[in-house]
Amino acid sequence: MTATTDAVAAADGRPDTVAATGAADGTTVLPAARPAPVPAYAWFGEVPEHLLTRTQFDRLDLPRRPGGPHRATVAGSTPAGKDTFRLYDLAESLPTAATGAQLAAAAARSSTARTCEECGARPDTPPTAWSDAQGYRSRLMCRTCLQIDKARQAQQQARVDSAAAARELADLVAERAEQLVALDVAYTLRATPSGKPVPAAATLTALDLFGTPLFRRTLRLTGPRTKGAPDHAVPAADALDELSGILAGRTVLMWDLDDLDALRRAAIDAPAYLPRRRRCRSLHQLVTRWRADVGADARLRPAIAPGTADRLLHLVHLAAGTTAARRPGEAALPGL
Repeated sequence: MTATTDAVAAADGRPDTVAATGAADGTTVLPAARPAPVPAYAWFGEVPEHLLTRTQFDRLDLPRRPGGPHRATVAGSTPAGKDTFRLYDLAESLPTAATGAQLAAAAARSSTARTCEECGARPDTPPTAWSDAQGYRSRLMCRTCLQIDKARQAQQQARVDSAAAARELADLVAERAEQLVALDVAYTLRATPSGKPVPAAATLTALDLFGTPLFRRTLRLTGPRTKGAPDHAVPAADALDELSGILAGRTVLMWDLDDLDALRRAAIDAPAYLPRRRRCRSLHQLVTRWRADVGADARLRPAIAPGTADRLLHLVHLAAGTTAARRPGEAALPGL
C-alpha cells in the first residue's frame, strides 16, 4: 500500500490490510488486531437501557461519565441534521467530580422537572414531555408511561386502519367474487452438500372464492434423477401451462407474493405461466392492519400466515364479514 493510499485510508476511517513488518533486531512485528465492530442501532427505540450517550449521562439526576470505550452507536438527528451517537455502558460509568453539595445547589437552580406526571415516579433520567394524539395536552412522563401512551395512541390509529382494511376486503369480495382465486404454494425441501436446503418440489393449490378446487399439483423443481421430490410430482412446465389457463383474467389472492420467488427461480423455462404482481394481491399487510394487534413497542405485530389455501379463504371471509357458500354439487379436494 502506498503512502498516499495510507493517508487516504487513515483520513476516512476505512480499514485496510496491514502487513507484518520487521523490527530492528530482526524479529517480526505483527500488526495490532483490529477491534471488533460494535452494534449499530437504527434508532433510539432499539437501544438497551444500559447504553447511554454522553449527554444522557450528563442529564442523570446524579450525573456520571463514561468509564470505558463506546460499546455501540445509534443513528439520530440534531438541529443540524442526521448524526451518529456513541453509546457507553452504564456498568462501566463513573461518578462525575460534582459533590453532593454542588448537586444540591444545581438542583435548586434547575427548572428541570424530575417527577413523572402520570405515575409519580422519580427516575434517574428526566421525564419526557409528551402530547396526546391531537397534540393538545402535554405531560411529563417517565419512559414506561411514555411507552404506554405511545402504544395507546397506536391502538387508536390501528382501530381506524382495521376498519379501512375490512372495507377494502369487503369491496374486493363484492366487486370481483367470481374472479378471485386463492393461491397457496408449499415447498418440499431437499438437503444439499452446502447444508442449505433448497426447494425440490412445490405443491400449488388454487381455490375460487367459494372454496371450489381449481388446481392442485405437486411440481418437480429438479431433474428427474435428483432425489428429494415426491414420487407423484409432475414436470413444472406442463402443470404451469394448465395453471396459466385457470388464472387467466382472474385476481390472485396470496399471503405473500414472495412465496412464488423460489418457483420462479426453479421454473426458469416457464416464467410466463406464473401470476405477475399486477394481477396478484398480497394479503399479509392487509390482514396485519385488519388484526390491529399493537405490541408494547407501539408497532403492529405481523399477522401469522394461514398456511393453506382454504385457511386463507377463511381469513378473507372473516375479515370481510362475508361467508363462503359452496355452490350446489361442488366438493372440495381431498385434504382441503
